[in-house]
Amino acid sequence: MHPSSAGLIYGLEVHHLDHLAPLCAILEIPLIVTEKLLLKQVQEVYPFVDVLYLDCLELPFFLIKNYRFVFSCFSRIMLNELLFLSELLSKKKIHTIWCPHGNSDKGNIKPYAEALCQENLLLVYGQQMIDFFNRHRLIKPYVITGNFRYQFYMQHKTWYDAYVRKKISLEQKKNILYAPTWQDYEKSSSFFSMIDFLIEQKPGKYTLLIKPHPNLRLQNLFLVEELEEKCKNLPSVYFISDPIPIYPLLNHCDLYIGDRSSIGYDFLYVNRPMFFLNQNDLKEPLSTYLFRCGQAISPQHYSNIYSLIDQIQQQELLSIREKVYQYAFASCSLKELKKTIFYALTKIKDHQI
Repeated sequence: MHPSSAGLIYGLEVHHLDHLAPLCAILEIPLIVTEKLLLKQVQEVYPFVDVLYLDCLELPFFLIKNYRFVFSCFSRIMLNELLFLSELLSKKKIHTIWCPHGNSDKGNIKPYAEALCQENLLLVYGQQMIDFFNRHRLIKPYVITGNFRYQFYMQHKTWYDAYVRKKISLEQKKNILYAPTWQDYEKSSSFFSMIDFLIEQKPGKYTLLIKPHPNLRLQNLFLVEELEEKCKNLPSVYFISDPIPIYPLLNHCDLYIGDRSSIGYDFLYVNRPMFFLNQNDLKEPLSTYLFRCGQAISPQHYSNIYSLIDQIQQQELLSIREKVYQYAFASCSLKELKKTIFYALTKIKDHQI
C-alpha cells in the first residue's frame, strides 16, 4: 500500500468509475468520491475497493492534509480551481497523476493532449497513446499500464460474471451491444440518428443491449428516459443504465455497434464482429483508425443496419483486430504495474508554493 496516494472522482463523473476503481484496487489505495450516488455504486459494484465519501467543501483541505499524490481522470488544469486555495494556504502542492478513461480515436481533430500539459505523470495503455502524445509534442513522464481493467476483471471474474447475470436477464439469442458516445465537440454521437432504426427494425432473433455514454443521458435526460420507458415494453430490448463494468458485459455480447466510443477498443479483446457508425462521414485516417476492425456505415445506410448484420463475414478481420488490440494495450502484469507506478512516484519532487 502507498499511504500518500488516493484516487479521486470529483462530481457525478460516473464514467470515471470503471477506470479509477480498478486502478485503486490494484494499487491498494482509497478512492475518494464527492457524490453519495457514486459512493453507493462503488460499494455495490467494487466491493474490493476502499471508498471514502467527502463533501466538496471538505475535500481540498482533506487532500492536502493526507495525500501527496492524487490519481484522477481529470487533467491538472481542471483540478487547479479545486485545489488552488488549499495549496496556497498550506504552501504545499498536490501531485496529480492522469489516468485515461478509455481509448478512442477522438482528440485528433482537436487534441485533448493540450489539456495535459501540467501533469506530473501520465498513465498510458500502450504504444497507440504514446504515439498520440508524441504527435502532439506532449513530453511527460509516463507509465505503461496495459489493459489493467481487463486484468482486474479476470482476477474477479466469477464475482463479476454472477453480478452481470443478476443485473441483466439475457435470453438464448444473439446479443447486440449498441454503445454510442456522447455528443462531444467533435459531434461524434450516432445515438439520435440511429436509435429508432435499431429499436423498431430489430428482428426477433436478436437481443439489443443499449449502453449510452453517461454524458449522453445528462445532455438529453428527458429524451433518454422516454426511450428507456418505451423499451421496457419491447421484447429483448434493454437499456443499461446501471454501473455495470464493461468487460464482464462484453463477455455476453456477440456483436458490437458503436461510433467513436472507447468501448470499441474494449471490445477488441473478445474479437467478434464490429460495426461503426460514421456519423460525420470522417475520412481522416487517425480519426477512423479503429474502423479497420469492422464495417463502417455512413448515415445514409443506417436504416439497413440489420441487413448488413445478417451478411456478416469479417473472418478476414480477426488478425487485424488482434494487431490493433496489441497496439492499443501493452502486455503488463498487475504485480509489476503496481511496482512501476509507485517507483515513478518516488521520482516526483515536492516543491513549496
